[in-house]
Amino acid sequence: MVMAAAIAIVAYAAADMVHEAAGHAFVASLVGIRVMSISTVAASTAGPSRTVAAAGTIANLLVGAIALALAARPTAIRRSPIFAG
Repeated sequence: MVMAAAIAIVAYAAADMVHEAAGHAFVASLVGIRVMSISTVAASTAGPSRTVAAAGTIANLLVGAIALALAARPTAIRRSPIFAG
């Protein structure tokens, strides 16, 4: 149970950083909007943009789709005694 909680905490933090840093902040820099600060709560930019606003959700969807695709593949970890189900 402790292992599952630890994995959940790390996954939550990683998803939040993907949303803010890889989503909002990266796209803001691509479209030429200055990023003022990045935190786990928000990415502050110098100007408003619908593209930047949508980028966090799109980043989450892309990373989620990649994770599902990787999880669907048969791998050695599924046969591991640690993850025996």
